[in-house]
Amino acid sequence: MRDLKYYPEGFYTFEDKYRGIKRLNVYGHSGYYENGFMLCLDVNGHNIGKTPQGLFEILYPLKLKRFRYLRLLLCNSASGDENSFACHFSKLCPHTYVEGYIGNVRTRRIVYDPAGKQFNTDTDPHNPRVMNSLFQIGFVRKVHSFGYPQEFTDRFRHSVNTLRRNIDTYEPLDPDTPHESVWYYGGTKITDNSQIP
Repeated sequence: MRDLKYYPEGFYTFEDKYRGIKRLNVYGHSGYYENGFMLCLDVNGHNIGKTPQGLFEILYPLKLKRFRYLRLLLCNSASGDENSFACHFSKLCPHTYVEGYIGNVRTRRIVYDPAGKQFNTDTDPHNPRVMNSLFQIGFVRKVHSFGYPQEFTDRFRHSVNTLRRNIDTYEPLDPDTPHESVWYYGGTKITDNSQIP
């Protein structure tokens, strides 16, 4: 989990690799609205009103053109086809392959074990460099808030550093929750995944 960055708008970003190439992940809560865009939600479900343009402006300092791939780990980010959040966002990043999802995005969680005083991580049994879980957004928000116990903050940072060294790719989606991955490039939906380099 490289360069994990929490944003007060209620989401976080991190880098991993997809097909051996750098990918930016945006992980947060969201809802789809039929008027053609998605509004991000904070951890309490309150609308904080981020459009694709708004998210692009927040992420602009990351120099998005550095990433060949960008994954929106946001519920319904690809719902609405050409009207979807993912499609509109991909127009703003014309040289990046943007992956969004139709349906709910439910992830497996990295859980803190109080007895062992450590985070329990779930790696792929066939490939230990692939992680099958993520820190939940609410927890990351707490760790970055004023007054959170330093002990937990230190353990969180230690865990993030360990993951940065030992994990290449994150595949946290819960296989029991129906969702469909959809890719866009420059505002065009990719219908054949073999077209993704």
